[in-house]
Amino acid sequence: MRGKLIVVILLLFSYAIWGQAEIAFAVHAAPDIFTIEQPDGAVLSARARGDEWNNSIETADGYTIHKDVDGFWYYVSHYDKNNPVVSNVRADKSPPALIKRGLRPARKHLRAPGWKGRAARVSAALSDEASPSGSASAESAATQTSPVSAEDRKIVLILARFTDRDGTYAEESFAALIGSLTDYISSASYGHVTLSPASEAFGIANNGVIGWLNMGYAHPDTGGNIDDRNRKLTRDAMLAADPFIDYASFDSNGDGYVDSDELAVVVVVAGYERSYSASYVPAVWGHSWSLGWGSVKSPVVDGVKVGDEHDDRGGYAQFGEIHRGSESDQHQATVGIMAHEIGHLIFGLSDLYDTDGSSEGIGAFGIMGSGSWGKASSDAYSGQTPVLPCAWSRKYLGWIEVSQGSGIASINAAGSDSAAGQNTVYMLSTGLTHEYFLVENRQPVGYDRGLEQWLGGGFGGLAIWHIDENTISNKISTNFVNSSECYPGGPSCAAGHYGVALMQADGKWDLEKNINRGNRTDLWYLGNASIFDAESVPDSHLYDGTPGNVSVTDISAPDTTMTSVLTGAVPQYQLHTAVNPAGSGIIAPDCSAGCLYDIDTSVVLTATANNGYFFSNWMQCDLSSNNVCVETMDADDVVTANFELCHQPVRIAGILNYYTDLQSAYAAAEDGDIIQTRAVLFTDDLFANRNISVTLEGGYNCNYSSVTDKSVVSGTMTISNGNITIGDFIFGN
Repeated sequence: MRGKLIVVILLLFSYAIWGQAEIAFAVHAAPDIFTIEQPDGAVLSARARGDEWNNSIETADGYTIHKDVDGFWYYVSHYDKNNPVVSNVRADKSPPALIKRGLRPARKHLRAPGWKGRAARVSAALSDEASPSGSASAESAATQTSPVSAEDRKIVLILARFTDRDGTYAEESFAALIGSLTDYISSASYGHVTLSPASEAFGIANNGVIGWLNMGYAHPDTGGNIDDRNRKLTRDAMLAADPFIDYASFDSNGDGYVDSDELAVVVVVAGYERSYSASYVPAVWGHSWSLGWGSVKSPVVDGVKVGDEHDDRGGYAQFGEIHRGSESDQHQATVGIMAHEIGHLIFGLSDLYDTDGSSEGIGAFGIMGSGSWGKASSDAYSGQTPVLPCAWSRKYLGWIEVSQGSGIASINAAGSDSAAGQNTVYMLSTGLTHEYFLVENRQPVGYDRGLEQWLGGGFGGLAIWHIDENTISNKISTNFVNSSECYPGGPSCAAGHYGVALMQADGKWDLEKNINRGNRTDLWYLGNASIFDAESVPDSHLYDGTPGNVSVTDISAPDTTMTSVLTGAVPQYQLHTAVNPAGSGIIAPDCSAGCLYDIDTSVVLTATANNGYFFSNWMQCDLSSNNVCVETMDADDVVTANFELCHQPVRIAGILNYYTDLQSAYAAAEDGDIIQTRAVLFTDDLFANRNISVTLEGGYNCNYSSVTDKSVVSGTMTISNGNITIGDFIFGN
């Protein structure tokens, strides 16, 4: 009987398990059409939507369908919260009246609470260095120095087969896939990062591929869900690979963990990739996750832990070996899915598609959106030419040097041969440090040829991005950076908005409305839209509706080098000063409540100790000399002056033992010692009765750094033995 409630199990975890879990990141569903064959032989075309936590299947014309217990696919009439209610019409027939396209579950999928995220850790580490700086001219703008060195990252693919499913493609094919990934990472990072195969002893040694290895049990076939079976499979694969790889050799910091930036472990699962098609089993959905929590412990191999969550620094990636959409469309998984998961695993990037499934986020305009499925016009399959990371992702990782300011700008296409870290992205400041715009040039060159999948041949123009770092920092830990879409006539931008939003030049907001993953008129160019300002649609206002004070005008025709006139506010940054411990001194000027300065302003700070303390050192000061700090404002800064309590009034030089009175110091002194005293009043008597010669030096300041006055002794000094040489003392009242 049709019309009954069919429960789709999207999550197989109990809530108690989720309380411990790290978030798993996954690839967005492929845009490709695949075929579904009904049990009676009828055939229909369909595509997957969503990710591993919240996915559905649609017909080619956008109607949501679901497979019933009888094996037939039916149209979904509506959702009861997260549960699809199917109609009595099979999906290979015309849709019934009144059923809407693009039905989605009403309830958003769960995410693990409290996860801080590798991305958040990377962001904190880069926050000071990655802040943009520059002069007022876009033509000669100063640029930041990238904090990411040209380091060699290592990767190993472990190929896992099963008692009921062998691998299909050879070791050499996956070695070639690593080569494709290596080229992509080098291009995307402009040479900052080299990814190379790990040393291993399986088959063709040192090509970074181990397997196929038999797991000794049947394929788990987790399909459109991921759960502990995926994690157990990863653990088993790591253990099975142990005879062929010395995991300990990759623990470069010797902390007992092989973290993902030391060795990226990727498990390739024999069978199909579920994000590509729902028609073939067994399958897994490509994702990045971790071990070492819940019921799946991280393996200890060669004396180190591998794949462990380890304070959000470890983990693994996993994907299905085969992409298959029909009887005639079967091929090895393409590089895009692996590039996306490596973006999570090694570099800590968050997903920039809409992870709650209600919109498209950045769409196809970046590897962390749908760009992992990039396909150039010359490609046979989606994912062969993954799209480059968007401007924000490259800035976030320090792979580009963002030019700052206003004036005439020449902007090289992100994927062109002339592109480099310092000439592809410009930043327009709104005067707020957290909210700004980025401008880049996207053309069908290099890996951006993958955009032809959605934009067609001959596309090109400027991509203008609206960035809100507050939204990003608040939502990156839950992977909801781009889950709050807003647009005129729709959800309010003041209430919630993307962290990384493409200002689509055609003003249709198709990405926010979940209509498509991008089109050529989303870009800005002469002949489409050549002015972005307060009056354009979309406009340059801030999310609270106030003017952003930025514009991009005189935009040229599409080319690998495009020109435009950039106008932005003079960036200002907050300086906060602090005294440690509280009450120990003062700093002038006093910026304890915050002082606002224009970019590149040099602020001179002077620290003065209060009575009983002396100045020790500065923290986070650009340039310091004693108690004076010169701070150059190129980011929001906090500068701290540290003070210490004054030392005891007497010490023995060299030994640096401190005493409260002269007699105690004299009793501890040895022949030839120098006894130093601060410029204070001593009321105690001194009896010199030892056969030693010592020097008594007075007048030292609070920390004994210099002689600034004289010491005063109001007591008596009696010398019955030995010698005392005295300087900078006053005896008597």
